[in-house]
Amino acid sequence: MIAADIYAENFKDETLDSAIAEKLGLPLGNYQSRRETLLEFLADNEFTEAAYLIWLREKNNREAQLLTPITEPQEAAWDVTQPSRGFGDTVAKMTSAMGIKPCGGCKKRQKAFNKVVKYKG
Repeated sequence: MIAADIYAENFKDETLDSAIAEKLGLPLGNYQSRRETLLEFLADNEFTEAAYLIWLREKNNREAQLLTPITEPQEAAWDVTQPSRGFGDTVAKMTSAMGIKPCGGCKKRQKAFNKVVKYKG
């Protein structure tokens, strides 16, 4: 396992990165990425291959969940089919389309923007 091989080396000394990467047969960037991940693990854990693999799988699952797009359509708080009276309505439509629910302050800003930047019509 590469993590165990990295752990066995003097991996905390960044000046040895090139030599260790070459010894392990890894491109330097790949080694540095793996070293950073191992250091992140060691900040809260003692090293064992099993513990590292479990932690890494959980970390990858968390990151994958963050990158998974929302597939369910979000209910818009503003009717996007209605014409905008001004810039405030446009901002309200955009934020609503992104799933951001308006608060009382949002409504006040919407009205203020509509007064300042009115659309013809």
